[in-house]
Amino acid sequence: AAPATADNEEMRIVFHLTTPDSLVVDELLEEVENVLEDYETLEQPLRVEVVANNEGLNLLRDGFTTHEDQIARLSNQYPNLTFVACENTIRRLRVENGIEVVLLPEAEMTESGISHAAKRQQEGWAYIRL
Repeated sequence: AAPATADNEEMRIVFHLTTPDSLVVDELLEEVENVLEDYETLEQPLRVEVVANNEGLNLLRDGFTTHEDQIARLSNQYPNLTFVACENTIRRLRVENGIEVVLLPEAEMTESGISHAAKRQQEGWAYIRL
């Protein structure tokens, strides 16, 4: 695999969340913030994505997540952090359960969370699955 750094020496990390477990989510957001702080302190370039699919999508669901304020704060504080929601999961919830998913404003969408994470790995991003 290619290294997890871009040509400009930017470190790139994708965190892939598939569980709604609040302890896992708490740890994820704490680790994401720690990594962002460390690289900022060292003045080293870094890009981080948190990709959520399946039950992990709950992290990015408006009215569903308990981390709304933390996500807003992190997104505002770190422009190099992106939260990505899986459109396939959203579509499945709508079709199978009649659930209309509303995402937090900080969330971007991708067609497939799994494909997005796999693409990032192929591009050389460090991959961490939770």
